[in-house]
Amino acid sequence: PTTPVIIFAYNRPEYLERALRSVLARITTNYTLVVSQDGGDPAVSNVIMSEGGERVLHLHHERKDIVLGPKEKRFAGYYYLAQHYAWALGQLFDSLGFDHAIILEDDIEIAPDFFDYFAAMLPLLDQDPSLLTISAFADNGQPQHVHDPSAVYRSDFFPGLGWVMTQRLWSELGPKWPKAFWDDWLREPANRRGRASIRPEVSRSYTYGVKGVSSGQFSSFLKNMELSKGGVDWSLYDVTALRKDQYDPAFAAAVAAAPEVSVGTVASLSGGGTSPGEACADRKLSYEHKGDFERIAKALGLMPELKAGVPRTAYQGIVTFRRGPCRFYIAPTYAINPETQSVIVPGHEGPPSPAPAQQQVRPSSRYL
Repeated sequence: PTTPVIIFAYNRPEYLERALRSVLARITTNYTLVVSQDGGDPAVSNVIMSEGGERVLHLHHERKDIVLGPKEKRFAGYYYLAQHYAWALGQLFDSLGFDHAIILEDDIEIAPDFFDYFAAMLPLLDQDPSLLTISAFADNGQPQHVHDPSAVYRSDFFPGLGWVMTQRLWSELGPKWPKAFWDDWLREPANRRGRASIRPEVSRSYTYGVKGVSSGQFSSFLKNMELSKGGVDWSLYDVTALRKDQYDPAFAAAVAAAPEVSVGTVASLSGGGTSPGEACADRKLSYEHKGDFERIAKALGLMPELKAGVPRTAYQGIVTFRRGPCRFYIAPTYAINPETQSVIVPGHEGPPSPAPAQQQVRPSSRYL
């Protein structure tokens, strides 16, 4: 059986054309390309036909009006997006009986090794019940923060932007699917249930969405993301090292052994502070509360945002990034909540800090 790759589309034909060309240039016979169109924009329908034709399974969602109160109307796009997701995923899993699906949107293009990466990682979802999904995206994926295209990590933060939904997960989440903001809803402890995501160091997906539900929020971070150029033989990758029983002890040992450095030391490094080809040891920066983490992240150009108390890319409260070949950990000095992996715990709240101007408006599912 093939695996569906579904692209969600609404009213951005020029975006969809770019997304379709990216996927169609790389897709293999192991996958079925699906485009789920919300509403009846004829320009979108024309792109699906002209670019995909018989190579695309075209699903058409009849958009239904949603009655919203005065406070909710400004977020209407999020309600319609959640409605579309619920319908399309129901079609894939409940009607067509697929076992899993890779989810994209119409402003995402993919790396040359996107499908090889997923082929290697997908078996983990059956082997390791502690996993929620496999994602193609790295939230801190700008060139200065990444180095190794073959590196893959566990994360307590759901990344989105090219990810896998399984039949098993849909049967759990589908009956209670939210009316809006489905991405943040999935990050809530009651829905994530302590499960981690697999994500690459170098992104296998890239979003170019400036126009849309979010009006391009976070574009200052997203526009500079590095998209993998390929070159990794994923068939040789040992995915068992990513299973919780093997990954956690190795990760804990690496963080514990890493010597402490200051923000100033890291900020002053160029290319990791080593000569080409020279290896370097892992190093660590420690934070004492949420505000302390945000200060360090901002100083280093990393995303300071938390969702449900979890920093982007964090695993067990620890954010991993690079300077050249050198790996750094931003780690808490205290025990985080073991059930939710939230770094906000009593006694370590820190002083209140105002949100950056770009985060005053609710970040959208356009940046998942």
